[in-house]
Amino acid sequence: MAPQAISSLAPCARSKKGHLVVQYDKDAVEAIGLVKMDLLGNRALTVLDDCTKALQARGIRRDGQSIQLQELNEEDPATARSLSEGRTLACFQVESPGMRHLLQQMNARSMDHVIQAVALIRPGPASSGMKDAYIRRARGAEEAHPPHPRLAQALRLTHGVLLYQEDVMVAASLLAGMDLAEADLLRRALQKRREDELPGLRLRFLNGCAEQTIATHDAQRAWELIANFASFGFCKAHAVTYGRIAYRAVWLKTHYPAEYMAAFLSSDTGYYDTRVYVEEARRLGARILGPCVNRSGQQWTVERSRQAREADGLRLPLTQVKGISQRALEALHTARQEGGAFVSLPDLAGRVPLERDELEALVRCGACACFDRTIPELLWRVKLLYAPERRPPADLDLRAGWRGAGIGLGRAPLEPGDSVTLFPEPAPATLALPRLPDYNRIERGRVEHELLGVSIEAHPTELFPCAAELKAEREGRTLRPAIACADVRRFAGARIAIRGWLAASRSTPAADGRTMKFLTLEDSSGLAEVVVFPDIYARDAAQLAAGGVMRVVGVVDERYGSCTLQAERIE
Repeated sequence: MAPQAISSLAPCARSKKGHLVVQYDKDAVEAIGLVKMDLLGNRALTVLDDCTKALQARGIRRDGQSIQLQELNEEDPATARSLSEGRTLACFQVESPGMRHLLQQMNARSMDHVIQAVALIRPGPASSGMKDAYIRRARGAEEAHPPHPRLAQALRLTHGVLLYQEDVMVAASLLAGMDLAEADLLRRALQKRREDELPGLRLRFLNGCAEQTIATHDAQRAWELIANFASFGFCKAHAVTYGRIAYRAVWLKTHYPAEYMAAFLSSDTGYYDTRVYVEEARRLGARILGPCVNRSGQQWTVERSRQAREADGLRLPLTQVKGISQRALEALHTARQEGGAFVSLPDLAGRVPLERDELEALVRCGACACFDRTIPELLWRVKLLYAPERRPPADLDLRAGWRGAGIGLGRAPLEPGDSVTLFPEPAPATLALPRLPDYNRIERGRVEHELLGVSIEAHPTELFPCAAELKAEREGRTLRPAIACADVRRFAGARIAIRGWLAASRSTPAADGRTMKFLTLEDSSGLAEVVVFPDIYARDAAQLAAGGVMRVVGVVDERYGSCTLQAERIE
């Protein structure tokens, strides 16, 4: 933006798409006085919008009014419980293991707490020790000590901790007497590590502190703290915006889990695999409904239960089925819209140009269960539908041998050397297909996991064996009983075993340069976080690489209200 034509202030050009662009880079644009703004696309906004539209379509209202996210109670008790317990999976900005632990440690209960958590998780507060100090002070373990007494009032809401980039500006103003414009230049230089500017700014800050009668050692300590923090601090406006979005996501998930999870799963985003979010929806009470050629939409949808006591259902879209082309999916939806529901497997195959392997995939994952046949019976029909036809030649008269006198050869229209069937075959009887039993629960679950990436009725820990358990069974040994993942926090300080599916892992270098791992294991009860230190990782890396269901034995470490399992053995 400029008070006159921008082309008179900077060289301009047309981009490939025809937009007018300035030929300076972002730093030069600001250097000549133009305003630069970063406009971000955020899928979380789409999730919130889709969820609220779904609620409006159902006619859901609170206090007689439709849901207005801008007017939410920022200290809602139910949402407070979700935050303080770290039950924020699938929620923007607050679903990672680190953020869920931080919310528990902070005992977060309001939108303001979420905003502060968004800023605290940044490298600046974490690396400077401010995050741990904030947690201790928030929990009443120590008193608030601002970097200087003059900052006590300004940092009152953050327990004396520099939390936002704006706090740097306030500190520079109150300690060194800088006006806010000069303090903003200091903040930018520190943030972008402009080494050529820092010596002069440091001198200006120290001289300003001296003019404000602040002791030299206090001024130097304040400078070191500010300089270390400002490089990685978070803009408060950014933190507030992200925190508000995060809080609204947690609020919607808490109060309307089915609609929220449907909107979230349709967004195809998130920290974890789809399967983890499906299991979270199940834990929240939603019934998981498999894909259906007659009922599945283009995205995840909520189906209302016809029985009052039955929970809402979350229907998988056909896009979740592996091996189905986009062309086939579009043709299927078009055929259903134009011709109505499919009444049988031949009807589906006749109206939609499906390859045999595509139709088999739909059958195997249960998407054709609406035809009231077992999966093996439907697979027989697929085989027949795609079998090569065996029809007699069009010019052959199977009744020729019964014409004329005698046995019919006298008048048969044959050339010398030709022959004809003397007795025609009777008309074929109606084909009777065998009645076959359906897949059992384990077979069905494994096929669903293969084709859908999720299991409809059973958690993967119920479907797949654990290598350690199979080995113990062969050797006649008894393993330590496994604790449910969600119950780990009840065993602080104890040695326990957990059994779960590997939901996520992250590698990081330890202090000695060797690799350590952070794992997230999951079972039907919830998630558990595991720390694998270098010695254990070096020894048990093979078991970890195998993935799937695994057992971990270790000691539960409790820190400020959150718990992790420090692994001693991976089985």
